[in-house]
Amino acid sequence: MNSPIGATAVRVGTDWHFSHAASGGAIIHIQVTHECLVDALASDGTEESDRAALDAHWRRIIAIGEDKFNAGEQQPIVVKRADFQT
Repeated sequence: MNSPIGATAVRVGTDWHFSHAASGGAIIHIQVTHECLVDALASDGTEESDRAALDAHWRRIIAIGEDKFNAGEQQPIVVKRADFQT
């Protein structure tokens, strides 16, 4: 698996949204917060920097999204700064 998400993510307000086909065929809608991108993933808040942060950390973002989905969290699955501080 070698497909960055920055190219398919859509910015809504200051957060980024994308869909992911999880194992088992489920489609998961994932939202990555602005605070997560800036504080945990070293984006400077610009669109270009946000996309670069999404691409650099996409495996971890998707893993967090799948874990939350499998735990029963409602969609969109929100990936927050705190998810990277554990």
